[in-house]
Amino acid sequence: MDKRLVFTSLSELSENYFNQLNFNKLVEVTISIGVKHLGFCRSKLSKISGYDETELFGISTEAITPLFIKKDYSDFPIIRSFKSWYPQITTEEDALFFLTKIVAKRIEQHLSYLYKINDPEFAKILNHVNYLVIKNDLIKERYCGVTYLQLEKTNFFNKKLIPSDVLQTLPSNLFDYSNLDLSKIFEHLEIETEYYKAIPLNDLVYQIKLLLLSGNIKDYSNPQVEENIAADYYVKKGLTSAIKKLKIGYFEKGKLNENEFICFSKVLDNICIDLRDGGVSDSLFSYLKLEMNELVHDEYMNKYRNTLEYIYKHLKKSIAEEIKNDL
Repeated sequence: MDKRLVFTSLSELSENYFNQLNFNKLVEVTISIGVKHLGFCRSKLSKISGYDETELFGISTEAITPLFIKKDYSDFPIIRSFKSWYPQITTEEDALFFLTKIVAKRIEQHLSYLYKINDPEFAKILNHVNYLVIKNDLIKERYCGVTYLQLEKTNFFNKKLIPSDVLQTLPSNLFDYSNLDLSKIFEHLEIETEYYKAIPLNDLVYQIKLLLLSGNIKDYSNPQVEENIAADYYVKKGLTSAIKKLKIGYFEKGKLNENEFICFSKVLDNICIDLRDGGVSDSLFSYLKLEMNELVHDEYMNKYRNTLEYIYKHLKKSIAEEIKNDL
């Protein structure tokens, strides 16, 4: 398939028109984009045991395969992203930009996954850094297949970004794992170097690991505290998404009145509190009953059950996706 047909192929799939030949060739184009992005990641591949440049095609295939696997009768994941992309995709150029961004995200996620399964120490440090990202409300932004940490969202166009080999030459005290302060790294980049104040995430983790192994910095983290804060963060993100879905899909369309919308929002909030505390009640009816004292079971089954179950499913899916995006 000529790359000029990417928009057509995505549009056909979004309209439930399936052509096996076009589908196969769309997958091929997506894999080829992944291979190109992996070309930016040669230094990363060298840090993963058992992988080298001869396996770029295989790694790209592993990374993009989830985009083309249906879990049920819904759309392919890549088509769900295509439909929700903003601004709306209307041209071939838009489609290629969309595909490139989606593939870059999948490649970065897959490389992080490979780091983790091949290197438990890397996984431990990455979890600690992600905890600091959440705690300090930092921004993660992907550019050319690399995830960068920023103080605020910005466009990387014309920005000079620090290479991994230069990051390794920075003073070791900036990477002190026992008291890691990312603001000091941002400050050093801005004042002491010619590079923009953006920190490449995986390179940062790898540098900390090297210094720990060399004995130049001390090891310290509090996994339980970090795990609790991270869990709270993901649950809050999922709650925000679920309430937005409830508002746009039900309240604004007149499917729920204002009082029902408020009660459903409180139910979601209470469910999230229970999720953070370790468990959710088996009965969604019991949650809604707390907010609607006069509600009887038959009324719930006939009027509210389907909506509440759907929103609860969306809540769990949103939390899972937030966690997956940080893997």
